[in-house]
Amino acid sequence: MLQQDYWRNMRSNAYNELFDMIERLRTDKLNEDEVAALQKEFDEAILKRHCLNTYNMEIEELGLNMRSLNCLKNSGIQTVADLQKMTPDNILRIRNLGRKSMDDILNAMDKMGIRFVDKNGNPKMV
Repeated sequence: MLQQDYWRNMRSNAYNELFDMIERLRTDKLNEDEVAALQKEFDEAILKRHCLNTYNMEIEELGLNMRSLNCLKNSGIQTVADLQKMTPDNILRIRNLGRKSMDDILNAMDKMGIRFVDKNGNPKMV
């Protein structure tokens, strides 16, 4: 239920921003560079909002199987922010968490557009 609300909110916010930009396009005569700049601004706004919303999300909202969820919670990982700061190797070292659970976690993160980050908050390559 929370995941549905999250995506409904994201869609609503994205639509509002999109309609604002469309209105700007309709009322102004913009050249290709200005349209490209607006598209980039829109993409960055959506990405920023998505990152902020997922950062504080509880791991229960990722839709993990019970084994994966319990392993993460028992190791002290409560939020997506906690999970993002780890590396796949560190996750595999969690007690009772094997390759199948790791695949479950990576798939859930991928579906939500969540990436691992370094200590500066920059995305890591996995």
